[in-house]
Amino acid sequence: MSPRTPEQNEQIRAESKHRIMEAAFELIAKSGYESTSISMIAKKAGVSKGLLYNYFESKEDLVKALVLGLMEEGDQLMGDMMGEDPRETLKGFIQ
Repeated sequence: MSPRTPEQNEQIRAESKHRIMEAAFELIAKSGYESTSISMIAKKAGVSKGLLYNYFESKEDLVKALVLGLMEEGDQLMGDMMGEDPRETLKGFIQ
């Protein structure tokens, strides 16, 4: 088996980080911030706690990354809708 390329390693890292963030979002949405532990997030994401801490220093750091990601998505959505007919913009929000 040949060694992975830097691109493959980057893809694996991105996928792991994405799984961690998705798991955190789902668990926190369901159980709340205080009731969700790093261990629960790591288990749901299918990663070790050590790997999770490789990407995020703390649960607070992870939640900050989630919020920033959501804000960026919202900014992108708003930017995509600028200049559109207001009715089309409203349709976009509803969908």
